[in-house]
Amino acid sequence: MIALGVLGQVLWWIALAAFFFVVVPVVIVVANRVVREARLIRDYATDVLEHGVGAAGNLDPVPELDRTRQLVKEVGAGLGRYGTAVAGLLSRRSAARNEGRTP
Repeated sequence: MIALGVLGQVLWWIALAAFFFVVVPVVIVVANRVVREARLIRDYATDVLEHGVGAAGNLDPVPELDRTRQLVKEVGAGLGRYGTAVAGLLSRRSAARNEGRTP
């Protein structure tokens, strides 16, 4: 080993003490913060995954919207025919009243 004088040995022990009482605790605190944040990220990711799967389950009926749209068009066409028939009946009834007879 390299021969150190008494002063060198004292400085060596001071450096070791500073390392163990300053550097090591700082490293532990920083590592603890990193681990805590990593756990929070993991919890958030788990939450997003859980609720994302739940939301995807709510999207299963979306393909049926096309069928619903088609049925609405068919009902609209039927409603138009119904409205035309009612208008024809009302116009005949009105014309009959104007002639003095009631159907």
